[in-house]
Amino acid sequence: MIHKIRAIVLHHLNYGDTSIIAHLYTDKFGRQSVMIKGARGQRKNRKISLYHPLALLEIELYYKENRDLQQIREARPIVPLQGLMVDPLKNTVALFLAEVFYRTMRESEPNPELFDYLSSSIQYYDLMEDGISLFHLHIMAHLTRFLGFKPNLNRQDENDWFDLYTGSFSSCSPIHNYRLEPGLSNKLHQILTSSLDQIQHINIGRNERTLLIEKLIDYYQLHLDGMGEIKSYPVLKTVFQ
Repeated sequence: MIHKIRAIVLHHLNYGDTSIIAHLYTDKFGRQSVMIKGARGQRKNRKISLYHPLALLEIELYYKENRDLQQIREARPIVPLQGLMVDPLKNTVALFLAEVFYRTMRESEPNPELFDYLSSSIQYYDLMEDGISLFHLHIMAHLTRFLGFKPNLNRQDENDWFDLYTGSFSSCSPIHNYRLEPGLSNKLHQILTSSLDQIQHINIGRNERTLLIEKLIDYYQLHLDGMGEIKSYPVLKTVFQ
């Protein structure tokens, strides 16, 4: 049966001489893998450009439950993401976040709220001019709500520490190294309590940003079994430096 769905591109890999397998997050079927035949065929018919990281697509899908690889009848952009395509910084962030989503969003059950959150955030980021360097921090912090380990917003004082194990703030320093000192804990709290259009007002230096994203990756790895290494992070770190 053919279904019209919306999808976010997470990852793709080459298959055979001309095809690709794309991993998508969809509004109706959650995480799905699809075969796109001839995507790397003759130049005039190439479809692979549609499947860049975080591309937003409208797809006609031949969907069959429990099939490992679904088939696509047709795909077209929902909206062209020019900023992500031409801005090297935005493109690198898109590659990083697409990998984060690929490694964390595993369920094949639909979650319309999550899909709409990501879709609207991606479109907003494509047009952003201020706060670009904090977008990935904001998304990673707020995505935890959908993944089941959102930090407890129990911060009471500017001297509170954030414990990555418990996901909560405390006036006492944890005895382990999976923690954020009070200054970075305050920055994390600001990000968690801010909307996307407010992050431009958060003052985070380059070194703070680097440490905070590394601690957020640690936080994900502590709370998600089998997440593995984010291989695109070194590229992101280099670009921001």
